Amino acid sequence: AATEFISYGVGANTEVRDELYLQILKQLTRNPLVEAVPESRERLFELLLVCMGTFAPSEDMERYTIMFLRENAPDSIPYIRFTSALHELQYGGKASTPSPTSLASRINELKESEGSRFSLKRKGRAK
Repeated sequence: AATEFISYGVGANTEVRDELYLQILKQLTRNPLVEAVPESRERLFELLLVCMGTFAPSEDMERYTIMFLRENAPDSIPYIRFTSALHELQYGGKASTPSPTSLASRINELKESEGSRFSLKRKGRAK
């Protein structure tokens, strides 16, 4: 299901990509079902991370998503990982949709990244 969601965003126009981002953010905002199951919240943030490394939102949606993440990024995935994934995509080239078998390794790769060569790194800041 996650790979289908991601592949849909890769071939979509900006409005559809923004809608996909909004659907994830909506699920992460005051959703009692997600709050009751911490693994669901973690999986949604992982999906958002892969989306940010696979297809970019519009500039307005990017700003909204970045502000959301500044306030809500989980401890398990520091804020810088999300922005780094997006910067690598925007300035480093195109990413392909991960296959169902490679999705877990793509998530780990993005979560463990030291940061994009295109991102500003601030000393002493983990998020």
